[in-house]
Amino acid sequence: MPRQPRKTDHQSPLAQFIEGIIEEHRYSAKQIAAEIGVSPSVLSAWRQGSYPASEQLSKLRTFSNRFGKTLTQVLTGEVDAGPPSLDFHREHILDALCEIKIVRLMPKG
Repeated sequence: MPRQPRKTDHQSPLAQFIEGIIEEHRYSAKQIAAEIGVSPSVLSAWRQGSYPASEQLSKLRTFSNRFGKTLTQVLTGEVDAGPPSLDFHREHILDALCEIKIVRLMPKG
């Protein structure tokens, strides 16, 4: 007996994005794969629930931006919250001139 494709009630946000491009913009899967720069089999895997490898993310970001979506929206289904808010704590430490260089900001949490 041939193996039946697995059916799921929930599609990944990436799969939903791809299906939306196919339905709303009349793109073929082959066109999408070519524009992103992946093989049709990779795109097929994404449509079945796989996620892209790290080296594919920049191309997917460029493609998703063309349709008004961020990479975060395409991968998670959630709207970007924007940059983390910065909460500076002021405290008088010493009376002197100093230079502070911020190398990397880390969100609270």
